[in-house]
Amino acid sequence: YTEADLTAGDPSDPVREKVRLAYHPERSGDVYVVLNPYLLIGDPDKDNKLPTGTTHGAPHAYDTHVPLLVYGPGVKG
Repeated sequence: YTEADLTAGDPSDPVREKVRLAYHPERSGDVYVVLNPYLLIGDPDKDNKLPTGTTHGAPHAYDTHVPLLVYGPGVKG
């Protein structure tokens, strides 16, 4: 997506809308690249594996709802 896409794009595109919400005109780059769902760019020298297994950076539904677990002294159940 380009800046023009994000500022005058179709609000019915759910992926574009998530990218638009993360866009900041003074801090974002010129182009936001969105990979196809379930596709990650790996390291070809390491059998295309990522060092951490995932990125949690895609605007797709499966990658935007990451569970958070908080526990410890003083945390109510």
